Amino acid sequence: MNSAISSIPDDCVSRFTEGDQQAFDELYTHYAPDVFAFLVTRLRNREEAEDVLQDTWVKVWNRRESYQDRSFSGWVFQIARTTLIDHTRSAKRHRTEDVDTNEASSAAEGPVAKLCDASSYVFLKTASKKSAVHSSKCFLW
Repeated sequence: MNSAISSIPDDCVSRFTEGDQQAFDELYTHYAPDVFAFLVTRLRNREEAEDVLQDTWVKVWNRRESYQDRSFSGWVFQIARTTLIDHTRSAKRHRTEDVDTNEASSAAEGPVAKLCDASSYVFLKTASKKSAVHSSKCFLW
């Protein structure tokens, strides 16, 4: 852990699990720099790491009653790891959606634009990919 910060009191974790905000603040001050370093190393982006760090500590607070007497730092890092995985999956989904939207926008600049809007184009393109028999024909109504 961060050696620049003094060790936390023995009863800090138990007070935290009972909802003590001051104990939470002490734990945050003690563990957040190391969790942040872990996240920055994985994400290679300080802003994203700050977002994931915030989400991590919100989850730590919300799940405080589920903490069982074990390594507190291990518990916090497990939450951070899971939050990081969720963030990465979500970001990947958003990138995929952006690609689909960009394809639709560029396609909407061509002759298809006269017949349908971009969202219809994405639907038609997807439908045509799914049906090899009808891939060369598309019906608009």
